[in-house]
Amino acid sequence: MWSSLLYIYLREIYLVPPQQIFRFMFLFAVIFTVLIGITYAITKNMELSGLLVFLISMAMLTNQRFFYTVLGISLISLVGARLIFLVRKSKFPESAPELIISSVVFTMFLFLIFTVGKMTINIPRANTQPADALITSPSQVNRPDIYYIILDGYESADAMKTYLEYDNTRFIADLESRGFEVSKDAFSNYPITILSLSSSLNMDYLDKSTKDIKEKKEWWLLSDSMKNNRVQEILRSFDYKIIEITAWETSSFGENQLHPYLIETNEFEKFFIASTGLTYLDPLLGEIVAFPSFDMHRKYVTSGLEMIKAKSKEEGPKFIYAHLISPHPPFVFDKDGNPVNPPYRYNTLDAMEYSGTRQEYRDGYVQQVQFINHNILDVVDEIIINSATPPIIILQGDHGAGLYTDLNSSEKACINERFSILLAVYSPTAPKGWMAKDITPVNIFRSIFNEYFHADYELLPNRQYFVSGGQIYNFEDVTSRIFSTCNISPQDVFTK
Repeated sequence: MWSSLLYIYLREIYLVPPQQIFRFMFLFAVIFTVLIGITYAITKNMELSGLLVFLISMAMLTNQRFFYTVLGISLISLVGARLIFLVRKSKFPESAPELIISSVVFTMFLFLIFTVGKMTINIPRANTQPADALITSPSQVNRPDIYYIILDGYESADAMKTYLEYDNTRFIADLESRGFEVSKDAFSNYPITILSLSSSLNMDYLDKSTKDIKEKKEWWLLSDSMKNNRVQEILRSFDYKIIEITAWETSSFGENQLHPYLIETNEFEKFFIASTGLTYLDPLLGEIVAFPSFDMHRKYVTSGLEMIKAKSKEEGPKFIYAHLISPHPPFVFDKDGNPVNPPYRYNTLDAMEYSGTRQEYRDGYVQQVQFINHNILDVVDEIIINSATPPIIILQGDHGAGLYTDLNSSEKACINERFSILLAVYSPTAPKGWMAKDITPVNIFRSIFNEYFHADYELLPNRQYFVSGGQIYNFEDVTSRIFSTCNISPQDVFTK
């Protein structure tokens, strides 16, 4: 069983930190012990009990590729052993098949342990910069509640009109009528979530903190940077309560997280369940365990919206970081919020890895934008109503859509589409125009701390960095290209 776990982890090693497998390893040990006990109580035969548990494990706790790998190596080994005994004219032992299969699995286990260890031990992490000391003391500032709401993959109105043929100006007008300042030319600093959020929450570009890991591909090397980010450390020094609403641990703080499920699963556990027969337990346990499915995704989004509303009623000061995977794929809502189940296995792949066609991407994205627009306005209205002190509300896309984005090459990617984002800030007590019109996420909290906490942060120059080929810390400066509209030929519009 552990061999299967390590095998699947190796397939996702670039996305998932190694510590996420420990809970499942312990659970596997418990399951194995219980199954051995049950089958032995029924059969009164330890060998038969072991065989039954092995078959159950192979059926429920392995994926197809691992099963066929073990089966293929075992059959080759069995045939080879049989030939050796035939040549020697010796009797083939009855216990040989069981011994060979056990040896194959054990050898694979040792190989996987060695491989995982080699790839994860002593890998340097991104260096988190210490939080700057603020001169002002907590008693000298009016501490408003701060809401940092990330709408994953939400691009700017101009980009939607250009690439999706959708007019989103009504939503922008609705935000402005409520007092939001909306940056019309907002661009993300990075094209993928973990980089974008690590940068904005640490108020800096990532080139210095990642200089020792430039050739690495592991996303989770930034997890310490997220967990110890500068924004939350500064706000904690001002006695803010930190509240986190997110579905993904790699883009989380790992503290005071709110989840809609009694038993929350981490990224690795979701990958493992989706790859094995454990998915068949979803109808039985799906209400209490976060099984990877379109239903789960819908629940994360809808419950996240409701949690923001509920937490807005609590006393502050508080910093609420909410990361909602919408309108980013998968597209699981129509414009009225009715459930949509795409015709492929659940995943969150985007850009050129998206599982459907460009036509499906365009239609699904627009429908999901309409759904999230209506619901986020309700959230905003409730936050404002429930706030004794006028709050700060930041609505931001971490990157744009991926209809014409190939993350393997900047030359094949539509830079303007991928970096164009929604960026709207509600700050009614700040003077009009306090926020730079061309502000990018790296400067959001620098500007807020300057305006509300009397800090003196220098605003960084606006830069955009692309990453390609899986090497997410090898940054390519594409700032000069962000305003260039991509020339999409008619025959490319809805073909993949």
